[in-house]
Amino acid sequence: MTDNRRTRAPRRARAEASDGAEARPSADVAADRATSIRRRMTIVAIGLGVGMIIAAGRAVTLQTVYAEQLKREAAYNYVSTVALDDWRGDVVDRNGNLLATTVHRWALTVDPTRVQLPEQTAAVLGELLGQDPAALADKLGAGEKKRGVAVTGNVAARAARRAIQPTAEALADAFGFPVARLDRPLGLLEYFYQMEQLQIPGVWRIVKTLSQAAEYAARAIAADADRLRFFPSRGRRFAYLARDLSDEQARQIDEARAHWTEVCRERREQRQRCDNPLAAVRVTPEPKRYYPKREVGTQLIGLVGTDGHGLSGVERALDGLLAGGHARAKTVRDRRGRAMYLDGVPEDADLVAYTVEVTIDEKIQAMAEKEINEACLTSGARAGYAIVMHVKTGEILAAASFPSFNPNTFTEWFRDREPLADERRAFAQARDDLQWASSWPLMGKLFPGEHQAVMREARRSLARQYDAFVEYAHAYPDASRANAFLDVYEPGSVTKVFTIAAGIEEGLVTLDYEYDLEDGRFELHDPDENVVRDTSRMDKGNVALVMKKSSNIGAAKIGMDLGAERLERYMHAFGFGSTTGSGFPGEAQGLLMPASEWKLVELANISFGQGFAATGVQLVSALSAVGNGGKLMRPVLVRRILDAEGREVQRWEPTVLRQVVSPKTARTVIDLMQTVVEPDGTGARAYIPAYPVAGKTGTGQKSHLRKRGYAEDMWVSTFFGLAPADDPELAIMILVDEPKAKRHGGGVFAAPAFRNLMRWSLKYLGVPSPYDTGHKVAWLDPATLAERRAEGREASAAAPLDRFAPPVDPDDAGDVPVPDFRGMTMDQVRKMAHEHGLKVRYVGTGLARTQDLPAHGRVPAWSTITVVFQPRTPDAPVSALSRSGAPAAPPSLPPPPRPSPADGAPGGAP
Repeated sequence: MTDNRRTRAPRRARAEASDGAEARPSADVAADRATSIRRRMTIVAIGLGVGMIIAAGRAVTLQTVYAEQLKREAAYNYVSTVALDDWRGDVVDRNGNLLATTVHRWALTVDPTRVQLPEQTAAVLGELLGQDPAALADKLGAGEKKRGVAVTGNVAARAARRAIQPTAEALADAFGFPVARLDRPLGLLEYFYQMEQLQIPGVWRIVKTLSQAAEYAARAIAADADRLRFFPSRGRRFAYLARDLSDEQARQIDEARAHWTEVCRERREQRQRCDNPLAAVRVTPEPKRYYPKREVGTQLIGLVGTDGHGLSGVERALDGLLAGGHARAKTVRDRRGRAMYLDGVPEDADLVAYTVEVTIDEKIQAMAEKEINEACLTSGARAGYAIVMHVKTGEILAAASFPSFNPNTFTEWFRDREPLADERRAFAQARDDLQWASSWPLMGKLFPGEHQAVMREARRSLARQYDAFVEYAHAYPDASRANAFLDVYEPGSVTKVFTIAAGIEEGLVTLDYEYDLEDGRFELHDPDENVVRDTSRMDKGNVALVMKKSSNIGAAKIGMDLGAERLERYMHAFGFGSTTGSGFPGEAQGLLMPASEWKLVELANISFGQGFAATGVQLVSALSAVGNGGKLMRPVLVRRILDAEGREVQRWEPTVLRQVVSPKTARTVIDLMQTVVEPDGTGARAYIPAYPVAGKTGTGQKSHLRKRGYAEDMWVSTFFGLAPADDPELAIMILVDEPKAKRHGGGVFAAPAFRNLMRWSLKYLGVPSPYDTGHKVAWLDPATLAERRAEGREASAAAPLDRFAPPVDPDDAGDVPVPDFRGMTMDQVRKMAHEHGLKVRYVGTGLARTQDLPAHGRVPAWSTITVVFQPRTPDAPVSALSRSGAPAAPPSLPPPPRPSPADGAPGGAP
């Protein structure tokens, strides 16, 4: 025991000595560690303090220096001002009939960045919509593709990521979580890093320059500009998959989305992965423009694009009123796009845009379209138009164009015309390429000695191809154009009305003066030896004959008497050479050279309607000035504007522009125009039995499509007129462009269309016939009624029957009165029989002596009456009938028995 204790004691002593030696260095280490910790804490505290000071300073700077800028940025992203009246206003006719309105449809939209399985989503929607899944997949994948570009192609983003990534990885290692959890904060830091860089003006200029350079380079190398930009786009967050969906299609998509939501819920309950293919798809309501009358007034009303803005016609002219935007309110949106009104909705705010009331009448417009369609289809014309104007107010009651289309399906019509536009663009590109090739230095080396010939042949080949394309495209006119406002034509002989009016107003034309009509050929004796020709060869004639037979020579001589300066002044006064002020977008002003540039042949040509061009609205306005006592009215297309409650906001009143000619001159011109529709006039087919008509035919020659001069087979047939001629109410202009018939005059196809449209319109408007005014007394008081009846009996006893019997339309059945033809010549019998709706069988020659149907009786319309004529004895006096056309007293001789066909042969033709 003793030995053991002796042995352990030295060991214990040595151990204690060793422990003491180690304790002293450990204390020093602990002291050094404490010092180091205090030093690091001080550094961290100083760093945090400096960081807090910098952050506080930056916060103060942002709240003071950049406060307004940040407020604008926040307002731009979250606060917006929206239109409460975003439902496009209606367009109605003068009677309130709806012509254009907005209906409720549906659009299928998507956020491409939220689509997880584009192929599956495209397959599901393709089956529901009946569309190509591949096309839908392209739309769905666009956001994913651009999202990849945003990460890899942004120089500033990569720099920010390299600066921040080490710190993010250290934090992830220290706290033990994946670095991917910091992707969103890192993305925000990158964004703010970019914004800080853009605060420096120099950096912003560099970025802007690089962005523009990227766009130019992208065009040059056909690359994606996003891959070349300094700050590429972040990817689309919105895309249309389908538009104009019906209620049934929208319901099917909602049911399919609900079905997939339920399927995914069940799979997740079973701990299975499920991605709803329709989760990012939304069915949203959107307005669609609808035209309930379809083709009626298509070109006049115009079209609305998919963005809700007017493209043409009234829709474009008054887009600011129809599109709304007058009642607005501020909204703020959350991250899901839900909006909240900051100040509420005003109680008096209009939720619907204004309604536009146009001057056209729906029924007259429909009739005008029917007549111009029939006239163009019957004649084989390429195009045409009809325009109806109220003479005293200048209101346009109808403006129809041929061809036409259904505006509700205008996208299909546009798709059908797209090949023509593609071909035109291809020709433009071919011309540019040929121009570049002609200036290429290596052309001489590729074709040594013959490169000039090669280029000439290439130009000729391209010219031949383009000429063929021009002729092909010319045969298919644009159905969306309002021809009466946008297209100009050489009007032809209708211009003679205004030339004669100017001559009468200046006192150079009198009714009894006879012009030398040169037997149909008038040599101007100018340096070019030009000749003016007439279709009817006449020796002499007064101004009535010039108007009636449409003599070019007579009109040219009147124009030369006026002189270039005076004729130009009257042409401008009638409205030619400038827009009418109708307000129709894109209205053409026509072509009228200054008088100082007119040669003698041009003065003659303009006098009878060649050498200048005019629109349909210009011609009908000038004609209305003649019918309105010489006062030119401003054409009115929009009548008034109404608010959502039907209150009138604005009205366009009739406006007199100027007095062109005196009322006396205008009345004289109307009387001359009435001779045109007489049986031997050029516009006989425009004759209306119930209303006197004043009109004029016109035949204009069109310019050649490919070379200078006029084409031999391209004509424009026109007819315009006024009715009733004694007090005009309506003016109508009919134009048939390039009829294919051998006879292409304005009296062949345009005059019948005018007759049908004018007769129908006057009856529809309730304009009384001048022939019936003596009998319409139902609105008078009894005393006046008795007085009128007495006057009527006296007038009936004193005046012949034919003055009160209206002419009969061949299309109208009924009984007609039989005139007393005795004492008339054959020509007088023919005219009166035609006016009364009778056919005549002529027997003998001379003056009418007997007739087989008793005078003053009534027979079915277009019955045949046999009239016997006997030669007049040399000493027999000419009856008043043969001089004035009025019936004479019946002879004392008894009438002979009714002759048989063998008694004589017809002596004339009706």
